[in-house]
Amino acid sequence: MGVDDEDLSVLPAGVRALVEDADRIHKVLEEKSKNIWDLFVPSDFVPVWKTLQEVPRGSGFFLEWGSGLGTVALMAAALGFTAYGIDINPELVQQSKEIAARHKLNANFVVGTFFPAWYDDNPQAYDEDMRSYAAGEDGYENLGLGIEDMDVIYVFPWPGEEAVLYDIFQRGARPGAHLIVNHGHDGLRVTRHR
Repeated sequence: MGVDDEDLSVLPAGVRALVEDADRIHKVLEEKSKNIWDLFVPSDFVPVWKTLQEVPRGSGFFLEWGSGLGTVALMAAALGFTAYGIDINPELVQQSKEIAARHKLNANFVVGTFFPAWYDDNPQAYDEDMRSYAAGEDGYENLGLGIEDMDVIYVFPWPGEEAVLYDIFQRGARPGAHLIVNHGHDGLRVTRHR
């Protein structure tokens, strides 16, 4: 679903402007990309916004795995989270930083994989059909924080990658942390680490 299909009027004006700006940039990047593996699918931002409002926030740390243009991390920043994003694509990370500056939202975006360095014993993570990259620069090292520091993690996984991502969360997140997984047409699911 694209931004054009959503009723963005339910979003606060600043968040709506952020989503529209990111959608414009996504369309430009999609036009110039010749490699399907370089493309990403933006989230359905209205349900994401509603879900973000339901998870505990206060001064919590929020991380978007595979942050793309960083729209969800920036929405979290608008709600008061200390927000971060990790993406393997340097161009998307640069665009995220520019969007954050334009909208005066404080979030830190870094290049790297969101697979923790210690997560090397699940062969599914290194399957050649995985679209998320387990190998690459360590995103957590670049952030100076670990998965265990996060209060809320958001991800919109490529099909078939959900089990690996739930496994990373269960093995690495701290008790009480929340994982929001966007299952596309099947909606968002929030899991609390025990």
